[in-house]
Amino acid sequence: MSSKLGDFCSGTRRRLSANLEIAVSWCGKLNAIACASETCASIPSSNVNPPFWIPIHIVIPERPTECAVFNVIADSPCDSVQFIEWSPTSCPCALLIANYHRRITIWTQPSQGPAHVVRDASCWKREHEWRQDIAVAKLI
Repeated sequence: MSSKLGDFCSGTRRRLSANLEIAVSWCGKLNAIACASETCASIPSSNVNPPFWIPIHIVIPERPTECAVFNVIADSPCDSVQFIEWSPTSCPCALLIANYHRRITIWTQPSQGPAHVVRDASCWKREHEWRQDIAVAKLI
């Protein structure tokens, strides 16, 4: 692990009130902020798929009008983003997102041009998705 403060992009969960927590991550390489919103649900009578989703907002403070919003699938109305983290500065730009129900996704931008430049803040693509098994530890 590098000793430089800016080598890794940081992610954290912040409690805004007694019943609202959000996941936030800042990328120093891009000077971009990723923030998860509350879970949204479609109208019960509609056949929108998926029925639950969590909006992810990407904002570059220097260009706030170019913000992006994309949705990660939520598995229930009580689901939430538990972890959001940017890739290390030595890697192409990617965002790792994990929800409460262990659904993990990696989001990237089209790979044209230098890896450290956000070409279009509104263009994000889901590259990978999987479910993490629950780790079981047995104390002896």
